[in-house]
Amino acid sequence: MESPTITHQRIIAEIHWQISSQIREKKGPCEIFLSPLDVRMVKEENTILEPDLFIVCDSEKTTGKRIEGTPDFVLEVLSPGTRRKDMVTKLGKYMDAGVREYWMIDPDKRVLLRYLAAEDWIPEIHPLEGILGLGIYEGSITVDLNAIGKICS
Repeated sequence: MESPTITHQRIIAEIHWQISSQIREKKGPCEIFLSPLDVRMVKEENTILEPDLFIVCDSEKTTGKRIEGTPDFVLEVLSPGTRRKDMVTKLGKYMDAGVREYWMIDPDKRVLLRYLAAEDWIPEIHPLEGILGLGIYEGSITVDLNAIGKICS
C-alpha cells in the first residue's frame, strides 16, 4: 500500500494537535492516538484495524502493545487507495463494534462526513469551514475546520 500523502499527514497532525491540547486542558480520562497502532475492537475476533486517529476513554483498553477494545472516536482521511475501505468496510466494522463517533475527511471534495451512534449513524456532511464539536464530548471539544480546509487548498 502506498504511503499517505503530505496533505493526509498534515490533516492528521493538525487535528491531533487541536484535540489533544483540549483533552489535556480538561484533564479527562480520554487519550488520543495516531496510526500506526493496532486496534482489536472485539477481543474474540482476529480483525485488527489501524485508524488514522482515534480516542479511547477507557484506560483498560490501552494496556499492552495494542488497543484491546472499541475506541470512542475514530477519524480517517480518505485517499484514492483507501476510500472504499474507509467508507464501506471500516464504517461497518466501527458501527458493529460500538464506536460512538466516526469522522471521514475527504480532502479532494473538501468535506467531512460525521457518523454518530447516538444519531442512528445517519451521515452528516460538513464543509471544511467553521467549528465542529466532537459528539463524544457533547461539543465541548472542537475542531477548527477552517484550518483543515486551508491544508486542503
